[in-house]
Amino acid sequence: MVSDQVNSLTDKSRELMDQAARLNEILFSQFSKAAKLQMDSFQAYTNIAMEQSRKATQALSTNDLKALPETQTQTLESFNAQVSKDWQNWQDYMVEARNQLKTVFTKTAADIAEKVAEAVTAAPTEKTVKPLFSKTEKTSDTKVS
Repeated sequence: MVSDQVNSLTDKSRELMDQAARLNEILFSQFSKAAKLQMDSFQAYTNIAMEQSRKATQALSTNDLKALPETQTQTLESFNAQVSKDWQNWQDYMVEARNQLKTVFTKTAADIAEKVAEAVTAAPTEKTVKPLFSKTEKTSDTKVS
């Protein structure tokens, strides 16, 4: 009896640790992906800024200065494209993270439901419960005054 309870507790502890390990793996993976997304975005914006600065410093003649607004327009277009790309990347990342976390918690909920169903089927039924009084026994009708 006690060993069954200890084994049950040990099994439940293992399951909990397995679920925690899966959750930690997913969170670490998602954290790494988020850091990479941030670094890629930062690198892209830095490249855009450096390119614009380089063009501005290389504009030495009047013609170069006249052409500078056109290059700034191109830079703003590339900046807009980068922002759109980053927005889409973050949306994709959030969907993926949500789905991965959902699988951990859905599996946990399914495991709990399965264990409840097992406990209900293993629970004693009415037939195995002894009645307090048998039908042949009479209770006393003693009045207390």
